[in-house]
Amino acid sequence: MSYLEVTAASQALPGLVEVVRTLVDGMGHVQTDDLAEVAAHAGALLTAARGLVLSCADQATSRGTVRESGSASTAAWLTDHGAGVTRTESFLMRRALMACDTPALVALREGLLSGRVTPTDAVHAARVHAELVGATDPVWHEQVAAGVADLAARVDARAELDGFRLMMLARYATVADQERAARHEQSRRGVSTFSATGDGLWAFRGVVGDVDKVRLQAALTAFSAPQTSTLPDGTVVRDERTAAQRRLDALLTIVGIAASSGVRGPMGATARASLVLTPEALLEPCEHRAKDAFGLWRGTGGGGPCGCPVPAACVDDLGTILGPRAARELTCGADITPVWLDPAGRPLDVGRTTRLATARQRRALEVRDAGCSFPGCDAAASWCQAHHIVHWADGGPTDLANLALVCGHHHRFIHAHHITGRVTADGSRVQWDITHTWTGWHPTPPPDPDTDSSTGPESDADDRVSAGAGAGGSTGTGAGAKAGSGAGAPSAGREPPGDGHGQPPPGGQPSRPPGDPPPRPPGHHALTA
Repeated sequence: MSYLEVTAASQALPGLVEVVRTLVDGMGHVQTDDLAEVAAHAGALLTAARGLVLSCADQATSRGTVRESGSASTAAWLTDHGAGVTRTESFLMRRALMACDTPALVALREGLLSGRVTPTDAVHAARVHAELVGATDPVWHEQVAAGVADLAARVDARAELDGFRLMMLARYATVADQERAARHEQSRRGVSTFSATGDGLWAFRGVVGDVDKVRLQAALTAFSAPQTSTLPDGTVVRDERTAAQRRLDALLTIVGIAASSGVRGPMGATARASLVLTPEALLEPCEHRAKDAFGLWRGTGGGGPCGCPVPAACVDDLGTILGPRAARELTCGADITPVWLDPAGRPLDVGRTTRLATARQRRALEVRDAGCSFPGCDAAASWCQAHHIVHWADGGPTDLANLALVCGHHHRFIHAHHITGRVTADGSRVQWDITHTWTGWHPTPPPDPDTDSSTGPESDADDRVSAGAGAGGSTGTGAGAKAGSGAGAPSAGREPPGDGHGQPPPGGQPSRPPGDPPPRPPGHHALTA
């Protein structure tokens, strides 16, 4: 192309800009049949104009024009001279030019300067090329460069490049790169905990690898199909849920299947939701605490408060506070299993005939301890193990008076330091013989008989509690401390059967006729939904 031709084309640019603006202003006069043709020509013009801007920036950089102009960078040079691009677009153009400035990506650079490849797709193509070059044998590098240059110019360039990367890695990646990819996946995969969104809802996110993605997507797809139904009169009722809502419902369906299967986790917990609630937790608001159709409060008429019972909140074993509506939804129509307690607020003991805690005892422990019973630990009950305070091998029974929920860390700590403890006489919490100093938790030393010989076992327990509480926290935990509920505790003034120290009657048997189910404690219920 000669100098005269280039000069003539450059001088014609202002007129071309006016032509485009004329078409934009007079679009209402363009015939309907001509709209597609005008759009196609405008798209070709846009592609050529993008390549022209990039070529100008490239030449200004290589000739030193940017440096002599005083502009801080090529991107700044574009914006300083009114190239019609935003600052973000100018920096992206500069980044694309730098990414393609290698001998291996000559074809990709040509596509960028011609306008056939957008700066965004050029950057992504250069990234894919770098990854494949580092993961495949050099014999394939030339084909990789040609492949990314061709795919970057396509309409759906990003998806095409991603598919090309995965295919090349699956076919030609080295063993070392596959191991590196596996380590990277293992370090990133996981699901976050729930975080409050600020409007009363909860959010979580997950990062998965190929295998996890295939499994999850197959299960979610199977349960998230739109559910349409036909009424007797032939009316078709369509599923109005969004795709995101159907996927969430599919996940909850899968969770419900797992919960109903009865399979227990590695710590002994099930997938069922456990609730600690009073009868008031299932009450609906009374009609006096509501508004009518005009937005006016419905008063009692007497000017004073009504005598209707007030609904209460409840919690699950993970500490989520639930209102009456949520509690009713969880308990209505679900598989509800009550935690049956004896008159002292404890479940049926099983003595030494069973080593592991039963499912019923496990649920009762979740109600009583509300998580790890070690002071200062907020581990949820589903993360904890049922620990024998007096080891089963040492003669300790598998009774609630000898069991405590502890997390894995404190379970190992208790065994390593031979820490002892007991369930309180009222059966409501666990006391550990520990004290806290500046070096951490330590077993409480036995009392000195020379200085305190008048106290009995109950006084010794009180001294241990005082020592632990004064040194950094209470040594007793329970549903009353963690969940704000007295579920699992006996009624006030009622002494549990046994020896007065939380132990069952001799032989580890409950003080009731065989086969007679223990009654529930008044006012509280522990339900597993």
